[in-house]
Amino acid sequence: EDLSQLLAFEICPSGELAKVYLGRVDNDGLIRTISSFGYPLAIDVIGISIPLDADRPMPDAVKRKKVILGSREVIEAQYSGLAHIDPQSPWRSLVVVPTAGRLVATFHLLCDLDDPDFAILYFQIVGAVLSFYQHEELRSLNQHSSFERAVEQENPVVARIEVGRP
Repeated sequence: EDLSQLLAFEICPSGELAKVYLGRVDNDGLIRTISSFGYPLAIDVIGISIPLDADRPMPDAVKRKKVILGSREVIEAQYSGLAHIDPQSPWRSLVVVPTAGRLVATFHLLCDLDDPDFAILYFQIVGAVLSFYQHEELRSLNQHSSFERAVEQENPVVARIEVGRP
């Protein structure tokens, strides 16, 4: 959730707050929520799963490995399968950013993206940063697991105490 919140406050090129949805592409062909920020509490964003074959911007971005962006009107006209999670939201632009890994981000912006070429480049860079972040998270987890295994092999009792297991 920290990443979603950070992105919500910092991602919009004009400095406005954004709604953020982060999803993970799973092996079963579904995109599942991993975190979000800015959605009303009454909406169960965590329970959302989107099939990769759905006619929606997020699966399209993942399949094409390209940033998808546009005004609300353009996105609604382009994707017949678009289902609004929060139909009352006053968003004006939508951006979907796939990463090199399994993460995909969707940003609902309150501003218009007046310069599409700049916006594509800007959000491609965001995708690269998110890909790096994702890579470093996995590397950190792998290093931690390697450390646990090494300590456990040296002294199983001490290892359990150090990692908080009885």
